[in-house]
Amino acid sequence: MGKVIAIVGVGIVVLVLAVVIWAVGVHNRAIALETKAKAQQANLAVVHDQMWKTLQQKAGVTNEYKDAFAEIFPALIEGRYKNGGGLMKMITESNPDFDASLYKDLMDSIEGLRAKFATEQKKLLDIAAEHERLLASMPSSLIVGGRDPIEVKLITSSRSNDALESGVDDDVELFNK
Repeated sequence: MGKVIAIVGVGIVVLVLAVVIWAVGVHNRAIALETKAKAQQANLAVVHDQMWKTLQQKAGVTNEYKDAFAEIFPALIEGRYKNGGGLMKMITESNPDFDASLYKDLMDSIEGLRAKFATEQKKLLDIAAEHERLLASMPSSLIVGGRDPIEVKLITSSRSNDALESGVDDDVELFNK
């Protein structure tokens, strides 16, 4: 009889120890997700800042190039043709070309940086969803169910917010008139 009690006692101790270890693991997982979410929220600020600074500077360079080209091109053409030659000279000579590659580079940067930013926001949403599942699902909710869900602060546009609120986005005009 004493052996049976000892075996049952050891079994209960092992079971209690396993439950405690599991509970500590669930608690630590909730804390890890909360910490990861805070870090990802800060990362969003860094990515957003980098995105806008890069785009502003590239747009500035592109604008400067356009303005400089517009300023020098008429003077180049006028200097070449004011002494005669007219249309035939214009056809046979090579004139400076406006290089649109800066605009393509700017557009590629816009697309790439916005995609990177969206990916970083999705990562934050994934972390928050995992945390919420941990808080709401059994049996982990018994341990961490009283914790607050992670507050997610996303950066979106007024247009997106309006469409989300109304459920409608039927404005297909890309350029405002």
